[in-house]
Amino acid sequence: SRHRTAAAHEDHLIVLKRLEKVMTAGREELFEALVEAAGHGATVGELTGTLRHAADPQLQVEPIPTRRD
Repeated sequence: SRHRTAAAHEDHLIVLKRLEKVMTAGREELFEALVEAAGHGATVGELTGTLRHAADPQLQVEPIPTRRD
């Protein structure tokens, strides 16, 4: 999204608005907001970065075991 802020092209502005919607979406609206942003041209990296920025610091992710026991 850093590149998108440097350009004032209308398509970039649309994608930035969709990424902002991802950041403010609640649990129920999140998937739809992600699909909408991707549909308007947001990259996987932009989506991932947006999700990390908006992540709840209290959210715990359980790591997947590296081998079966």
